[in-house]
Amino acid sequence: MSLLNGPLDSHQNYLNYIALENCFEYFGLVESQRKQKSFDLTANYHRLRLLLNAMESMNTVLDYFFHEQKESQGWNDSQRNLILERIKRKHPVLYQLDQLLNAYKRVEHRDMKALVATDLQATVVSISSIKQKIEIDFNSTEDERIISDAFDFWFEYNKDPDINMLLP
Repeated sequence: MSLLNGPLDSHQNYLNYIALENCFEYFGLVESQRKQKSFDLTANYHRLRLLLNAMESMNTVLDYFFHEQKESQGWNDSQRNLILERIKRKHPVLYQLDQLLNAYKRVEHRDMKALVATDLQATVVSISSIKQKIEIDFNSTEDERIISDAFDFWFEYNKDPDINMLLP
């Protein structure tokens, strides 16, 4: 892995310089928000943006891997979805991450009941005689577990990258 080749040069560089860094940024924000008693809607939107960046970039590592390996493995572009699906099925946490990401960006899970993106956020309406307050919260224990597990997978892979681990 080399800075000279740039973060978009290989799946390992992308993982190290983009995906894991996006995760560190997201987890850092989550930790700082947990220390606060409350935060506003803008902070929640910022957290959602970092969450989506972290998820998308972890999911994208496999695209880089596919294109790096396709010639040596005899794959062609028309096999991309099949190969990536096999890799995700081999590593269930990557499959779960993909499904969660699809729920956020495509508004439904492929293998689950229809779930629209707004189902992944909780809306809390507080009404008092003084003021009305609407809070949108993106906290989800299950989402956080999936993201954390996917991060752990990629972090461990990054410490000792072995492409055989990713081959379907």
